[in-house]
Amino acid sequence: MANKIALASAFTGQQGSPFLANLSYSKGISTLLVTEANFAGLMKYLPGWVNICTGTPANVTVQYSTDGAGGAFLQSGGAGGGLYYIDGTGLNTRIVIATGTTTIVIQPMGG
Repeated sequence: MANKIALASAFTGQQGSPFLANLSYSKGISTLLVTEANFAGLMKYLPGWVNICTGTPANVTVQYSTDGAGGAFLQSGGAGGGLYYIDGTGLNTRIVIATGTTTIVIQPMGG
């Protein structure tokens, strides 16, 4: 397997980009576990690091389960997106959209 080298001009999904895909979702007010049902096409890239971007950063937070079973959740970082490790179980990570419909873009990263 060839190594990928990040290039300034390499767009998401192209050879040389650290991002394997640009997955875009329009979501309304909700609390969404990171599962295939909620984010179609994402699970094939997990477990791994993803960059989460949002059209309305103030309305979106990412939360992690503190018990490893999807029970208690705490917010990770500030509002908006960022780089997150998602394990792919569907239990430990969720995205919370507080007000209105927004676009969520998830960019899985290659290693």
